[in-house]
Amino acid sequence: SLAIERIKELKLSNFHTTLLKKDENIGADIFHEKYDSFMEEAVANGIVMIDGNKIIKNQSKFSPTYNFHKIRKDNFVEVLNNEIEPLKELTRMLTWIMIKPPFLIRWQIKKTFTKLDLKLFREDYRSHFIEGESKPEKIGSPFFMTSIFNRYGVLLIHGYMAAPEEVKLLAEKIFNAGYDVYGVRLRGHGTSPEDLSSRRWEDWYESVNRGYVSIKNSSKEFAVAGFSTGAGLALLQAARKPGKFRAVIPVSAPLRLQDIRASFTGAVSIEPNISLCPLGSSIIAVLTLSISFCKYSFFSAIVFPGIFGTPPTTILVGSPIVCESTA
Repeated sequence: SLAIERIKELKLSNFHTTLLKKDENIGADIFHEKYDSFMEEAVANGIVMIDGNKIIKNQSKFSPTYNFHKIRKDNFVEVLNNEIEPLKELTRMLTWIMIKPPFLIRWQIKKTFTKLDLKLFREDYRSHFIEGESKPEKIGSPFFMTSIFNRYGVLLIHGYMAAPEEVKLLAEKIFNAGYDVYGVRLRGHGTSPEDLSSRRWEDWYESVNRGYVSIKNSSKEFAVAGFSTGAGLALLQAARKPGKFRAVIPVSAPLRLQDIRASFTGAVSIEPNISLCPLGSSIIAVLTLSISFCKYSFFSAIVFPGIFGTPPTTILVGSPIVCESTA
């Protein structure tokens, strides 16, 4: 991710156009045809090994002097390396990244994508600002609450026709409980109705992906939470990235009613505070109810068992929760 963003800054004329595609962010753990096929071939040929989030180079494949006619078959990575060698500015940049320790690379990735998200918002705000109609800039700005002492995080997504400021109070309470929190700004929000009308759901999904990269490189483990449309995007993130989130918390996620009797259910009031389980606990059950005045059913919250051990699990609830000690 860091290398790709640096390559964009170099403004080279001869890099692959897929690096510019907004829906193919490699750092967001989504499928990228060129990169994934490259890695699959490299693993199949024993050139590299994958160990969790680490890519380990097979040194024995890079030490011998290859025959000119055999190298394309035996080590295609060396062939590609030879092809970019004349691009001195590019190779210097890649070398500089590779010699850095992992913690510094993660910090730089987090910083790069946080700044990128803020830059995109400010550009959108300037381009679409309407006097007397657009809200103050701070309302729509994405935010990142982080501390070097936090090990866990939450990716927080606002709803349709809302803004990051509307979930900031919740974010502050979660942060004060010991979690990093990234407040996503969905493209088109926090600017003007005209800007929003031009956006598609793919723009919003990519907005979440940028936040995902930041929180991923800030926290050891993290959950994704969203409200309304944001809840739908949270579920989509979880569906497309199995195993990447420790918990999924969709609040008022729109789902079609399966039973007509749900239309007669009373409205649910959501508590305006955070419920904390005892230290070392995990939320194992949250009662769900539906809203009567809409054709959709809404979940107050859904949480997978055993989210985090320490610090204590934190979740906004509008119905009873059950805590069970994991100590």
